[in-house]
Amino acid sequence: MIIAITGFKPKNFLKKIRFLSHAVPLFQLAQKSPGNIHAERFTHQGYYHTITAWESRDTMMDYVYSPAHQKAIDLYDVLGEGLTCHYRSEEIPSSKYALDYWKTNGQ
Repeated sequence: MIIAITGFKPKNFLKKIRFLSHAVPLFQLAQKSPGNIHAERFTHQGYYHTITAWESRDTMMDYVYSPAHQKAIDLYDVLGEGLTCHYRSEEIPSSKYALDYWKTNGQ
């Protein structure tokens, strides 16, 4: 399976509200997307993180290239800053492991 880890920090309070207005529906979309095995979210030091697990890279990319997700990507730099990463694994990571991995490998 493919594990995807994201972390995003909005620039300010107003941008946080706008970010959340996109992030909540996108998270729900990820949960319902074909090939999604696991989806969780947590916050740490002002960053909003997600961990998702996908059956394959193709199913993950189907979600990434969905119109709703592409719209969010277009707003990325306007609303804040963040990093993403993904890797192959046989198990779903803990939030602590995912956070450590993200800090080291996020792009």
